[in-house]
Amino acid sequence: MPKMYHYIIATIVLSALLSIGCEENPPQITPCQTDRVVLVEEFTGVHCSGCPKGHQKIKELQAQYPNKIIPIALHAGYLARPHNGWDFRIAEGVEIHSWSKPLGEPSINVNRQYFADKGVYGIIYPNTWAGPIAEEMCLPPDASIELTPTFDVGTRALSVTVDVAPVNAVKMKENVAISVVITENNVIAPQLTDSGWENSYTHNHMARAFLTDTWGTKIQEKGAVLVPYRETYTYTLPTGWDENNCHIVAFVHYQGDERYILQATEEALIP
Repeated sequence: MPKMYHYIIATIVLSALLSIGCEENPPQITPCQTDRVVLVEEFTGVHCSGCPKGHQKIKELQAQYPNKIIPIALHAGYLARPHNGWDFRIAEGVEIHSWSKPLGEPSINVNRQYFADKGVYGIIYPNTWAGPIAEEMCLPPDASIELTPTFDVGTRALSVTVDVAPVNAVKMKENVAISVVITENNVIAPQLTDSGWENSYTHNHMARAFLTDTWGTKIQEKGAVLVPYRETYTYTLPTGWDENNCHIVAFVHYQGDERYILQATEEALIP
């Protein structure tokens, strides 16, 4: 009996020590380490009572993945129709929304990835967004982008120099293009919510203007390896926009039947 007693005590002590060791040294999970930045085109509208939940989800994901997600809020579709004179639709956003075929709002494009099981690019339900976004972050980018904006406060003239460089020798399977967009944060305007109209709602990442065509400026032919590209785009900022809340977003993408986004970047209009 004494030997058995000592054995039991020793077993209990060993188990306790192992338990303490596990608590002090939990398994380490290393996340994907790439330079990939994911562009999220968020379809929204002032008449969309569920869209604030989408806005909140994007905010949460940005906090979870700092500097890895660039959202562009595109007001498009029936729920983006004007309200008391407020109309945030732009032609390019309406065209992208139509092409994406979202099944409702709020919905997002994730690097314009095609979801074959649904037959759409735009996916609805904010609780399903995290997975596709995280998966895109794990893919290495095919290009790097640098933006150099300059702004004249007096004339409100904006100039943006865009530099694109390859990061590998992969041949492009479609024509490649660059798109450049101005977005604005902290736009105070009405928004329908689950509780009714909120007249002082804060709209963020709102697409204000494209400095390129809807589907970008072609910079590379299909079948060729991407080569360095530089272009300067100009625009005069309307007086109603706050330059201190504006950002420049640029992204490299395919321009053929597939319009998948290869890499994105963002800079404040005024650093």
